[in-house]
Amino acid sequence: MSRRTKHLSVDADVAEILDDIGQGQGSATSYVEDLVRTAEREWRAALELLRAAGWRPAELYAAFDALNGYELAGLVGPRPATWAAIELADAARLRGLAAKWDLEVGRWAELCRVVGEDAEQARALVRLAAEFWRFNPRVERLVRG
Repeated sequence: MSRRTKHLSVDADVAEILDDIGQGQGSATSYVEDLVRTAEREWRAALELLRAAGWRPAELYAAFDALNGYELAGLVGPRPATWAAIELADAARLRGLAAKWDLEVGRWAELCRVVGEDAEQARALVRLAAEFWRFNPRVERLVRG
């Protein structure tokens, strides 16, 4: 595989971690490459799972809207299905999410119910939303299809 050099500016705490990793048996470059590849595989797998479960692009965008920032802030806790279902339902009630995204209210209610009962879908939704809110343009391109 060909190599390209990327120059990144990182926060001091991240630089310290990478400096420590770079002094070990591995390299910071390999570590970062592995993180990026792992993240890509995980969010793509999450999208495929949700597509297979019947989620449509507008429904995914509505879910991203509902889950904005919470997973990144570490607020998910040990039960992602319960947390995600509550967030989806609250956003629908408090912000008129179904109307905002032109979704049929009954379908959205059903998705909220399913997410509350299916931890695998909930984790996939939280994972994909987190990547979306990291402003990864690859997510948006693939969600739109």
